[in-house]
Amino acid sequence: MRRRPVSLAIEQLESKRALSATTIDRVEAPENKTYRAGEVLQFKVVLTQPVAVVGRPEIDLTIGRTRVSALYQSGSGTSELAFNYTVRANNNDADGIALGNAIKLPRGASIRANTTNAALALPVVNTSGVRVDTAPPRVNALGGPLNGSYKAGQVLRFTATASEPVTVTGVPTLPLVVGTTARQAEYVAASSTPTSLVFEYTVQPGETDANGIAAGRAIVLPTGASIVDAAGNPAALGIAPPNLTRVLVDSAGPVATSITPPAPNTYGPARPIDFAVNFNEPVVVTGSPTLPVQIGSAARTASFLGFAARSGSRSLIFRAVPQAGDVDADGVAITGPLGLAGGAKIADAAGNTAAGTLPSVNLSRVLVDGVGPAVLAVGEPELDGRGTTVFVRINFSEPVLVRGAPTIPFQIGGSPRQFVYHAGNNSSVLTFRYAIGRTDNFDLEVTPGKAIVLSGGSAITDRVGNSLVSLNLPSDVIF
Repeated sequence: MRRRPVSLAIEQLESKRALSATTIDRVEAPENKTYRAGEVLQFKVVLTQPVAVVGRPEIDLTIGRTRVSALYQSGSGTSELAFNYTVRANNNDADGIALGNAIKLPRGASIRANTTNAALALPVVNTSGVRVDTAPPRVNALGGPLNGSYKAGQVLRFTATASEPVTVTGVPTLPLVVGTTARQAEYVAASSTPTSLVFEYTVQPGETDANGIAAGRAIVLPTGASIVDAAGNPAALGIAPPNLTRVLVDSAGPVATSITPPAPNTYGPARPIDFAVNFNEPVVVTGSPTLPVQIGSAARTASFLGFAARSGSRSLIFRAVPQAGDVDADGVAITGPLGLAGGAKIADAAGNTAAGTLPSVNLSRVLVDGVGPAVLAVGEPELDGRGTTVFVRINFSEPVLVRGAPTIPFQIGGSPRQFVYHAGNNSSVLTFRYAIGRTDNFDLEVTPGKAIVLSGGSAITDRVGNSLVSLNLPSDVIF
């Protein structure tokens, strides 16, 4: 057997060891910054000696929670290999991407120094500054002006809150509608921050919006304007406008548009009659406005009580109280404008003063009866068919209501007796009865009563509560 020289064997062994020692010296990561979709992440892998590359080796990357691959691009025949990954939409990593621990060789791929495979383990690389952001910044919320009524010269301010810090160039605008007119609030850089963009509009003279201004659903970028995040992603300009129905614009005083009349009825003394004066917008009342009311021939004043419930300060309640003796059979009337004496004032939230003029209202069914019923006549006593009871009927000037047991005293031969209320409630004729006793002798002198007696809480009133004008009976009553 022929032996090789020892020196040649040692030389070949050292050469083999040298070839197998090809390793990765370092990895140069992409520049620390935030990358957006379409930008390239390039990694430069520097080996200890030149290598030949076959196929498309790749490096695993983790972007957020997504595993992707940076593919070999160039460098075969040198010791510096380039691997690229193009950022795609929905790739996001806020705290830095991560590399795998070795270059991967798909089927048929290789990295060799001469004929020896290179060691492909990757050293640890700090990529915490290599971040990815492909999500456009959004407006999470749009805050509007405080609820209220704004007049000429006042500023309507809107604040758009961005989902992340943004850079604004130019003067973006926010579309508005004031009344029926298109307006725009302009971006104010001096009042804004990277996440809070302020837009302002100054109310112009003559502008009015009684049911709330409106904001558009997207910020507008005039030529040369932009809103981008740190990665350069253009902002999504769509917004959800806030509820602005109570952000009003008013350069005119409030106007009384209608009067809600009292319920159709006949009102008696001390029974309040309430009127609601309705304005076209909420108002603020200072002092004590009044409402002039005519009740029959009497001039009365309805006093301001407060605002109607659930009216949003749009309806003012005025109350008139009929007095005893007031009568109005064809409906009360409002006789003039609102009284604003003694410093009384009605104004809107913007400070515009209301005129006192009022719209017309039909009050023909709002009647007043401040006069009680009167006794017109007393009928002759009547004996029932069995001869045991005597009835007396009293006629009144109007239907009456009876409570308790009114009586009519009389005498038989000087002995006291009384008729007791029997029937007729809610009519104009009341019947009183007397049950004849065994000792009663009508042959003796019968002395008629002079008045109705109300005792024990009994009462006789008309339907609105007026008491009898007089309890006395006519002087010509004969029993």
